[in-house]
Amino acid sequence: MKELPTTIRSVTVFRDGALVKRIGTVELDAGTHRLVVSGIPGTAEADSIRVKGTGGGVLLAVDTRRARTTVPTHERVTALKKKLRDIEDETERIEHKAQFYSARYEDTATVFEDFARRFGKRYAFGRVALANLAAMDDKAIETMLGDLSALRELRARRRELEREAALLREEIERLGAGTAEEGLAVDIQVEVPDTRELTFEVTYIVSGAKWWPTYDVRVEKGHTVVSLTAWVNNTTHEDWEDVSLSVTTATAASVTTVEPTPLLIGEARPPRPKKRAARRVAGIARGPRAPGAPPREEGVQTVISEVMGGVVRFDVPVPVTMRAGKYPHALTLAEMDFESTTRYYWNAYAMDHAIAEEEATNGATTLVPGPVSVFMGDDYVGEGLMPVVPPNKTFKLGTRRAFDLGVERRMLSVDTVRKRISRGRLGIAYQYALTVKSHARAPAQVTVVDRVPHSDSEQISVSLDDCEPSPVKEEMGVLEWQLTVGPDESVEIRYSYTVEWEEGVEVEPPLL
Repeated sequence: MKELPTTIRSVTVFRDGALVKRIGTVELDAGTHRLVVSGIPGTAEADSIRVKGTGGGVLLAVDTRRARTTVPTHERVTALKKKLRDIEDETERIEHKAQFYSARYEDTATVFEDFARRFGKRYAFGRVALANLAAMDDKAIETMLGDLSALRELRARRRELEREAALLREEIERLGAGTAEEGLAVDIQVEVPDTRELTFEVTYIVSGAKWWPTYDVRVEKGHTVVSLTAWVNNTTHEDWEDVSLSVTTATAASVTTVEPTPLLIGEARPPRPKKRAARRVAGIARGPRAPGAPPREEGVQTVISEVMGGVVRFDVPVPVTMRAGKYPHALTLAEMDFESTTRYYWNAYAMDHAIAEEEATNGATTLVPGPVSVFMGDDYVGEGLMPVVPPNKTFKLGTRRAFDLGVERRMLSVDTVRKRISRGRLGIAYQYALTVKSHARAPAQVTVVDRVPHSDSEQISVSLDDCEPSPVKEEMGVLEWQLTVGPDESVEIRYSYTVEWEEGVEVEPPLL
């Protein structure tokens, strides 16, 4: 049996798995020959192996069997691991400092927002001078700018350390641990009419590869730039050296928008007695967490080469080397520039602040779910999550806290006069005010939602007595307004509602 030497020429990475293509050339005399392709890792799926040949021979049979291979060892591994631990310790110290500056930035913004909200009342009563607001403003800006500057320096140093750590991890994985492992070998039987050179193509699917996306969303005036990065994990136990690499969206979670939900009230019913379980049910163990990501590596933007049925394939235009190991490699897949419009959103009963989002229309590329880092220009402002976005769909991105929009929800009254017994019924009336104050430089388009109770019982009724302005949408007690708030303008929404119920009925959940 003759060994057929092969090299990996191309790899297509799916969301979970990869297709590997090996090419080998051999010169054979006339007759029947048995060739063997060895070194295929144990992560390969045996029933996925396919063999094709060119050059004029006849392929008679292809068989797959188990075979053992050995990963070599090296003396430098211990020294490299020590250096890696030192880098990880410094990275951890930097992370602690970054958390401190980030927390102080948030606290300063909260304190200043609270001070500015209360200032008007105190100023009206003569308890504070106007100069105090200016001094507080200057101090807050100075502190917040200093924190942002410190965070930028820490992030730059962390990227340098993570880049060094990634190189060390790759070197450690390349040197290996000197262990034997089980792989696959492919036996090929071929017949040739005369002496000639044959080329064989061996393809197979491996389960030890996957990729996941991350996004950098950079919000600019009138447009938003989205950078899509693929983190490719090669744990197949074979190195991909100078291969043609493709990544496909085919398959083998900040600041988030809080959607409104109805507030249901009904009659209280005694709970049913719980039955004792006949036996204990075993819990489901959590899977291992993904390893910490190394730094984003400089790379060549991919070419979107195929779009079919919502599945997109990205081809890297230059050869790529990815050694096997547990740490992922970063590839820049695409950079997309969208025309966008800023929209604001506030769920008044669930959020003490508004959020801002960019509304855009997707192009021909399907966006797959992944974490998002949001930047305003060069300044980091928050994190979010990209949903599945089909081609040509209008979607929102760049979700972040809106510091240029102040919001407040106040209960104005609970009408104790109407908390009475009348015709065998009890009732309570409520009045609320929602205030939206814009500090933006342009008119702000704001979606505001709130809710009143919704009854599923005939013995409990809820009536919306007054609402100014009227909501554009009302469904199961969830109210929605669409507002346009000009620069330095304040808009107030007032509404009231009454809940009534039959005497002797207990409302659940209890009313305020």
